[in-house]
Amino acid sequence: MKYLYLILICLYMTSSYVLAQSSTTCANEGESYQAIKSELKTVGKAKLKVWFWNVYNSKLYTNTGHYKKDNQCILFEIDYLRTIKKEDLIHNTIENWQHIGIPETSYQPYIETLESMWPEIKEGDQLALKVVSNKSEFYYNGKPIGVIDGHIFGPMFLQIWLSKKTTQPKLRKKLLGES
Repeated sequence: MKYLYLILICLYMTSSYVLAQSSTTCANEGESYQAIKSELKTVGKAKLKVWFWNVYNSKLYTNTGHYKKDNQCILFEIDYLRTIKKEDLIHNTIENWQHIGIPETSYQPYIETLESMWPEIKEGDQLALKVVSNKSEFYYNGKPIGVIDGHIFGPMFLQIWLSKKTTQPKLRKKLLGES
């Protein structure tokens, strides 16, 4: 009985260690974008089409392959199928935050940072956001372009697509792997 107890303790400690290791996936500083992406599992993917224009393809990844607001690591990619001016990107982001009911006082502190960080988007470009606990890191065509510290921005930004109030409910369902 004593040995069985020791085996159970060892199994518990091993499984706790494995779970702790898997929850930190993509949290390593200096790791390349492709290395981060290769450690994650696809939750869903979707194409945004407005009337007859294809705007972008998007993919959502997490360390578990399922989206929960408390995932340890989330990666959201947008592959643009059209050229989009930076000012339009900022304007659309603000409009979407307003649509889902995020107060201006919550998003306004980040607008200047986004204006200085985000590039002009050309057809074929990719913009991605990695959210890990208290840090949100943007990538442009696989290269880091800036970090926003704190636990508020990343989830707030992702709500543009993942909120039940999103302007694109069909896209949301596909990103969440629900259809």
